Amino acid sequence: MIDFEIMERALKIAWIKRIIEGGDASWKIILNYAVRQFSGVDFLINCDYDVKTLNLEQLPLCYWQEFKCLTDSNKIPVHDQIVWNNRNIRLDGKTIFINEWYNKGIIHIQDLLNVDFKFLPLRRFIEKFRVKCPL
Repeated sequence: MIDFEIMERALKIAWIKRIIEGGDASWKIILNYAVRQFSGVDFLINCDYDVKTLNLEQLPLCYWQEFKCLTDSNKIPVHDQIVWNNRNIRLDGKTIFINEWYNKGIIHIQDLLNVDFKFLPLRRFIEKFRVKCPL
């Protein structure tokens, strides 16, 4: 007997795989537009996002995140995790994405740390990346 729920999930996960491998295919435009505020599909699928916080329940990305959580046997060390859209890093209950910082190369938690794995002081951080503090 075919389990249609599992079949649906498998098809949607396969669709995400096609998006990842699809290069600049024109059919990716719709999904990329829907997640543009999170820097697009290619970036978002690498984040540890929460589909409910980002309001992605209606997109196949919810199945991708579920699949990724179930199959990711090699947990990423904290300092190598992506800061943006991270379910564990929140401001007022919402994950964050600051486009200016992302464009300056601030992507992983280690980008916010000094050589001793301590957070850079705010002044040093602003000088290093030449960014504005959004707070």
